[in-house]
Amino acid sequence: MQKLAEDKQRVQGRLIVELEGKLIGSITGQPQPLDPNSLPRYIVFYRGSSTCAITRKFTPALVKFYKEMKPAHPEFEVIYLMTEPVAETGKFAKAQGFSWRAVEYRSTPSMPMTHASISGLLPQLIVMDRTGKVLANGTQNAAPAALQRLNALLQRMHEKDSGVCGRATFRTAFFKQNSHDTQRYRTPSRARTRSGFPSGPSAHRWSGPY
Repeated sequence: MQKLAEDKQRVQGRLIVELEGKLIGSITGQPQPLDPNSLPRYIVFYRGSSTCAITRKFTPALVKFYKEMKPAHPEFEVIYLMTEPVAETGKFAKAQGFSWRAVEYRSTPSMPMTHASISGLLPQLIVMDRTGKVLANGTQNAAPAALQRLNALLQRMHEKDSGVCGRATFRTAFFKQNSHDTQRYRTPSRARTRSGFPSGPSAHRWSGPY
């Protein structure tokens, strides 16, 4: 039995196995597992809250990136890490225009690789590979940088697979054209703490379950 589990982790990746039985639809709340025949190479965890102003401002940029890039890049998938009940998450997902798979807040402690990277600051974007290696991790004003890191990973993969860099212009153009979406939520420098994160009412810190 242990050997079978180890073999499964080796083939699918430890992170993929960790997610088994925990994924639900962000809108429906119903079980929505990954397709075992087309497992993503990169898992992008996104934590946010409908009550967080910074989350509401950054989410449209992430949704737009996903809709434009996903058709040509099935090697990545976004998973929403919930901080609110299913009903509230569903309303937020509908309002923002996404239907990603999600993980309920109560399930995250049983996901050691994912849980270890979770911060109390929102929003948070974590990019991991199937083994659980963290490739990017950005909270609040650093979330766009994590998204750009994902973009760079997809670009390198495409160039490696195709031997050309024709898509690079498109990816670079995306961030140039949508720079206002990924930066307009940033708070003025005078409102930042020494840690580099915003202070005051714009700094949303998640302190516990709903």
